[in-house]
Amino acid sequence: MTLVSRPYQQRRAYNIARRLWATIDTTCAAQNIALVAYLDQVGDTDLVVNTIVADTQRLALDHSSRNAVAQPLPDHVISAYDRLTRAGFPRRVIADAAPSN
Repeated sequence: MTLVSRPYQQRRAYNIARRLWATIDTTCAAQNIALVAYLDQVGDTDLVVNTIVADTQRLALDHSSRNAVAQPLPDHVISAYDRLTRAGFPRRVIADAAPSN
């Protein structure tokens, strides 16, 4: 199965698909694009950064709710998530549900 997603959603899409269809070979694909170019393409930096922050949170939450296979987040990713939510990008996160390993 090939999943096509936004560049920042590949890990989450893969983890959910592997949970739902564990016996099917799964590949994820997305446009190969630098973040700055993607931001320019979308035209709404605030929206994209808020969505990436929320998607990072969901990577951890999906596993804890058993909706996806586990994929531990490196400490530097959790630190970046924390910095971005404190810097004003929490618009799409689930309140009181910080990611952890």
